[in-house]
Amino acid sequence: MSTFCPHCGQPTHAGAAFCPATGASLAPSTPPPRPGPAPMPPPPLEEYGPGGVILLSFLTCGIFGVVRFYQCAQAYRRELPGAAPNFEWQFWTYVIVSLIGAATSSFGIGFVLLLGAVVIGALMLSEVCAAREELARRTGVAPHLTSSSTQVTLWVLGEVLALVVVGLVLIVIQGVQFFEDHNTVVRALRKRVT
Repeated sequence: MSTFCPHCGQPTHAGAAFCPATGASLAPSTPPPRPGPAPMPPPPLEEYGPGGVILLSFLTCGIFGVVRFYQCAQAYRRELPGAAPNFEWQFWTYVIVSLIGAATSSFGIGFVLLLGAVVIGALMLSEVCAAREELARRTGVAPHLTSSSTQVTLWVLGEVLALVVVGLVLIVIQGVQFFEDHNTVVRALRKRVT
């Protein structure tokens, strides 16, 4: 029984590995691998309305603001690999120490833990603000941003004075500035792309 070469059409012997006329391989060709789905681009930086974040933070005892802060930090780290290298451990340490400190606040250890959370939070905020400033610098956008030291100072004073109205006002001011600065960077990056 003879077969035919798929390349030149000449008859070949059954079981032959190569075409006698052209020398082409007679092995069945495997179809080329199908390309997989294209990798998804990372989600773009999102704007967050400061007023909504603050309102929902009050309604959720601060949880919503902490989640949005985490999302901002992760977006900066995604856009600028290597930025804020200590953020993950600082963030989760802050959350755990804050929760334990709040639960044991009637004991002396709770007060110490809450002060520790303020220190860790200040370090974390400083690192995230530095990452945002570096992202703006590296991408060539030059928005006016609140300095990292101002952000940290407002936050620390707000946390220390949180039991009085002045502390809450400082925390609100710091939160509004943080998210307004975030939105400023996002808009500047969008203008640069378009």
